[in-house]
Amino acid sequence: MPLRRVPMSRDEFESLPQHPGWGVDYIGGKAVFWPRATLVFGALQVCNREIKATAATIRPLYLEDEAELCRSAYEAFADSPEYGAWPRQQLAKAFCGVIRGFLAGARGAVSQGSRVAISQPIGTSQGSIVAAILVVMDGSENATIDLLFVVPSCRQQGLATALGGGSLEILAAEGRKRLVSSWHLANDAGRSWHQAFGFQGYRLRSGDPDCG
Repeated sequence: MPLRRVPMSRDEFESLPQHPGWGVDYIGGKAVFWPRATLVFGALQVCNREIKATAATIRPLYLEDEAELCRSAYEAFADSPEYGAWPRQQLAKAFCGVIRGFLAGARGAVSQGSRVAISQPIGTSQGSIVAAILVVMDGSENATIDLLFVVPSCRQQGLATALGGGSLEILAAEGRKRLVSSWHLANDAGRSWHQAFGFQGYRLRSGDPDCG
């Protein structure tokens, strides 16, 4: 999201609670908030989990999903703290680059544990991708979440958890030991989901948000 400017007195500013993911300054009678470019890295042990049913269909990732993934990833991150200030056209182009790089194996071999959630509205014959977990592998026994997202209209429906559970099932069958992920400290929704799913944060990295 863009910088937030909130009019307030100096005393009100001094009493604001601190958020580790957000920076704040007092400028011209306003509190100016911006997301800190800080990533938290975490990991969990790979094991099978119960997969709860959702309204969407969870299926493997196909190469022909590229265009749909570009669209839905852009939609999912357009309102996020780390990318909300980006020009829309630039963000859309950047996420297409992220998806194409993932499918080409630029950040590691594409894992069979990658999953997408398909929503098929009533009265239509073809669904659309509304959520995805994209997983890569390296030469170790670990796997890494390259991208995890849910479009705004389908959040709070358990899709990320269902995708994560489906991915862990495949990774366990492959003999993977740990699943690694990262989330922006300013993104409360991402942080809450990772913690609830069982990820344990183990280090921070600061820098500008990177879309590829």
